Amino acid sequence: MFVKKPVKVSSSNPLGGKEAKKLRMDLTKRMRISDAELDTFFGLKDKLMVNKLVDPSTVTVYANDEEPYFIDIGGGKGDFFPTIYSAWKCQALGASILPALPIQAPVSKFVINGADLMLPGVAIGIEGGPLQSPEDMPDFEQGSLMLICCIGNPMPIAVGQMTMSKKAAIAGGMKGKCMRVIHTYKDTLWESGSGFAPPGFLKAPLDSGAWVEATEAGGA
Repeated sequence: MFVKKPVKVSSSNPLGGKEAKKLRMDLTKRMRISDAELDTFFGLKDKLMVNKLVDPSTVTVYANDEEPYFIDIGGGKGDFFPTIYSAWKCQALGASILPALPIQAPVSKFVINGADLMLPGVAIGIEGGPLQSPEDMPDFEQGSLMLICCIGNPMPIAVGQMTMSKKAAIAGGMKGKCMRVIHTYKDTLWESGSGFAPPGFLKAPLDSGAWVEATEAGGA
């Protein structure tokens, strides 16, 4: 969604207190995030902004000052997704804003270039990975929101929406597309923010797909 087109804002306005409270309530219902966790980077006393984009015109970005933390891709209908920045913030707190699917290293470069996730790319039975069988995948239904992590890199690199259930994925022999990727590290939405990356994040995949070069604190 944000692979090639630069993020251009058509309107930007402060998020009022009543609207901010409702937004936070909606976020805690849709994601695995608490009010206490939100307070650390998206608090009611922060400079919360609502930015509507030129293209896609259905996308609204919710930011703290200029850092994009959440998006609504449904034209104001509450189709909320976290950005990579909010996923990293939660992980730094020892939490996960959404369940995550691990992928094999060679697959990651295709994901961050805009490809949707195919089931054969999920890291099953990979050394160092958490999944020994398809049954070990986190539970998900068609429409569930999930993060993508890459084996060997400790932080999420993408967020998307599942196109099938876990039950259907296993029944189908782990074949076909399983996730519509919405937003990734290094896409234009990420680039519209500060570029801050957490300590220990590996910032670039080689041709082999292996991620290298840990960032310094605050580096991108």
